[in-house]
Amino acid sequence: MAASNGDYEIVAVFRGASLARTLLIRENGTLKVRKEAVLQESSYAFQKLQEQAAWLEAHQRFSPRIPKLLGKKLQGDFFSYDMEYYKSMSLFDYVHVKPLERAKEMLSQIIGFCFDGIYGGAAGKKGDNAGLLKKFVSSKLYGKIDETLKADDRLKQIAAFDTIFVNQAEFLNFKQIAGKITEDKETMASLALSPVMDIHGDVCADNIICTEAADNGSGEDGFVLLDPNPDNIFNTPLVDMSKLSQSFHSGYEFLIDSNDCSVFGNQIIFNDNTSRNYVLLDGFLQAKLKERLGEEQAANTLFFDAINYARMLPLKQKLTPKTYLLYYAVLVKLLNEFAQKKGLV
Repeated sequence: MAASNGDYEIVAVFRGASLARTLLIRENGTLKVRKEAVLQESSYAFQKLQEQAAWLEAHQRFSPRIPKLLGKKLQGDFFSYDMEYYKSMSLFDYVHVKPLERAKEMLSQIIGFCFDGIYGGAAGKKGDNAGLLKKFVSSKLYGKIDETLKADDRLKQIAAFDTIFVNQAEFLNFKQIAGKITEDKETMASLALSPVMDIHGDVCADNIICTEAADNGSGEDGFVLLDPNPDNIFNTPLVDMSKLSQSFHSGYEFLIDSNDCSVFGNQIIFNDNTSRNYVLLDGFLQAKLKERLGEEQAANTLFFDAINYARMLPLKQKLTPKTYLLYYAVLVKLLNEFAQKKGLV
């Protein structure tokens, strides 16, 4: 049932992982999606929404691959922006209800738009990428781990071990494996080769909605990229592609439904199930990345996939304190997988 809120009706409230609110509203007879944040509730969400709105405004030429921005409002400690409403389903739902070949075609469209649209074949910045990478790793990897260590003693306890077991498989712990990677000059030089350019910054399945041909009037199924995150320090295509890897390779959408995470000494046990379609689409994704990036840089997306889990740790610790250590476990597992690909372990 719709709820009245002054000049508009709230038709639905969408689930989200951030501290901002996302609403479906009806205003003057028109359905719109509204995102809003209050500074006093979350300065982070308040700032992020303004960055999102600015990015969307600067990229309206890509509509409808980018949502049409209908307006924004800054009033004291309140900020909101409105987007066009699209009859759609999430990418997660799309790849599980449509035939596999259609799911592959959708994923191919998304990758193609990123490279040929947003990146536009640009060469990118050739300056001090090593310096930007170092800052990125310091802030988004070590910085987020340190922030969470200060907030929760349970992470301190498990991080103190040299190795941890993730669902009975043993891995070098964070300090040990991250050190092997970041202290290897050849590996860091390879990561720094990725050019810096304009990116979306958060191309994960949660931020992609799919529209069907019958609804979008284009003659084929399409998609819309939501919720950009342009503030990544090291803005390279690897950041965007790692978000797709976060879904299809490390199964984020299944992880967030895990309601149990058990910790015994240096063991972390949780449900890490995925789907057959995700496994098959991960193989397809890896092949597409090799076509676009080459084999070495495609492999490097795994490092950024791992960092995605470090970046979310402080927020997960606040929002889901009972299960957040599973994201630490996935981070450690992915860093070990990356180090194996690089011959470091």
